[in-house]
Order: sequence, then C-alpha cells, then structure tokens
Amino acid sequence: MARGKLRLGGMALQNGVLVHGPTAWGCSIRLPSGELRVASGRKRFLASRVGGQPLLRGPARLLETLALLPNVRRALPGARFPFE
Repeated sequence: MARGKLRLGGMALQNGVLVHGPTAWGCSIRLPSGELRVASGRKRFLASRVGGQPLLRGPARLLETLALLPNVRRALPGARFPFE
C-alpha cells in the first residue's frame, strides 16, 4: 500500500522542541533541573479545512501554528518560546 509523505512542521524552543503534523502536535522541554517534560494533543484548528485555495492556504497554516502556542503553554508552563 503506497502512502503519501507525512508533512511535519516544527519550532525550536529555547529549552526544547515543538513538532506538529496534520492533526496533532507534540512538545518536549528540558527543565533547569535536567528533567524532561513531554506533552501532546490534537489540533483544534485544521488548515486543511481551507482546502487548496492558493491565497488562503499560507495564512491558514500560519494561524494553525500560532493557535498551537497557547495549548503548548497550558500543557508545559516551563516552555520558553524563541520570541520571549
């Protein structure tokens, strides 16, 4: 059975990494004590619902990524984003 390529996106955090796929996300951070914390969840806003509209696809994907950040912060309060 042939499968299409799975498209993943991500972001380096100051103390970890955030990776997201078409329907879910996962994040791992290292605390100052050296302990690792991991969290994951389903996406609430899916850019794929916009479809293949060229002018809407890019902004929808950007909004999808930005919508993840509050979920990551709730799940991992110690996560430090690059823009902080």
